[in-house]
Amino acid sequence: MKITMINSEIIPYESLPFGFSILIKTLKKNLIEPEIIDYNYLKKIGPVNILFSLEDINNYLFYDKITTEMDLALHKISDLITNNIIGFSCFSYESLKNSLILAKYVKENFPEKKIIFGGIGTNNYEQELMKDFKFIDFMLMKKSEQQLLVLITCLYDKKNFQKIPNLMFRNKLGIIKSNPLSQIDINSQEIPDYNYYFNVKKSFMLQYMTSEGCVNNCAFCGLVKNKIQYKKESKVIEEVNYLKNKYCVKDFCFQDDNINTNPERTIKLMNALKKTNIKWYALSSANLITNKIIKKMAEAGCKWIQFGLESGSKKVLKLMNKPIDLDKFSEVLRECKKMGIEPQLNIIMGYPGETEFDIRETLEYLYKNKENYSHINLMLFRLYFASVIGQQLKSEYRDPTQLKNNVERYNYFININNRQSIEQYISFLEKNNISYISVFKPKQKNN
Repeated sequence: MKITMINSEIIPYESLPFGFSILIKTLKKNLIEPEIIDYNYLKKIGPVNILFSLEDINNYLFYDKITTEMDLALHKISDLITNNIIGFSCFSYESLKNSLILAKYVKENFPEKKIIFGGIGTNNYEQELMKDFKFIDFMLMKKSEQQLLVLITCLYDKKNFQKIPNLMFRNKLGIIKSNPLSQIDINSQEIPDYNYYFNVKKSFMLQYMTSEGCVNNCAFCGLVKNKIQYKKESKVIEEVNYLKNKYCVKDFCFQDDNINTNPERTIKLMNALKKTNIKWYALSSANLITNKIIKKMAEAGCKWIQFGLESGSKKVLKLMNKPIDLDKFSEVLRECKKMGIEPQLNIIMGYPGETEFDIRETLEYLYKNKENYSHINLMLFRLYFASVIGQQLKSEYRDPTQLKNNVERYNYFININNRQSIEQYISFLEKNNISYISVFKPKQKNN
């Protein structure tokens, strides 16, 4: 049995797709050979543009109007597909757009091929996607590695697939059916298989997850309803050592939503990681970190840590429902530097309710602590409709799900008119020689 697996998430920096690679491992373990197509490694098709405007994407998806440039790119990519079952892994809204236009093109030219969609880029929009795009044959909801195996087997053996959990499909009358959802235990997940990527390039920072979910209830975040799951420490150590030895890499990036949601568990995890002799990076909660945990992290090999500070204004932090004590957090930054850990800070620009005074407070806080972090990650606030603040402000903005003939209706976020704060943040950071990363105007200070 074979399947073509497509990862259309285009990443502007070198990174490994963790969830996609778990799917690959699951398939291989069950003797299903996946053919991998990754949009970051498409040398076979030559120097062809694979990024298209929203207008061009909408014209093709909804009006069957395709540009010469898009037709050439999709033709070359579809030529790489040799199997009749195709799985599209959609990590984000961006990869969802890329996947939709390729799936439509493939179905138009090879109607016998079966198209399967899944991934967090489809979350909450599964029904709408199946309704709007008839070329999608199946939708797998939530984490569904085992369900994908069963579906492939059923398609090969021509057996009934209508009872597979997490599956959305059309019955013989064309009516969309959705099966009950089942939750996967994170401890039952396979270890990722990165062979494809290490055959392309020999040096990557390995991606891994020790947990998923978060205990915080930030008003802007969509993870607030996610159930927290922790991998057993023994499983973490076994798999980290396996990956380290298999790929001869000691640098890890932990993809946990928050590495320290539970202080007791965090300390146990750090004691276990200490035995692996790796260096690692992770995202950490700014309000739950303590000096004891920092010390344990340093002893366990932590070299870089990303904090979701988001603002240096007490008022804005309260609006965000982030219980951060700014004075104590300054101590945390100093302790991290003392222990050899390089912190970086996430800052959200243009949060609803943020004033000129709040911006100045944030910038003053960043300046006061600039010797104790490596750089700032600047992000512009985008409204996530499923979040707490999204529900509060829903009536003030046009709900993108109501858009017609526009792929934007499947976007998690809506950009609101808050760009006025960008220049204020960036000019201050540049003036004070503070390193930052921003999609608006990337800049690094000179050493």
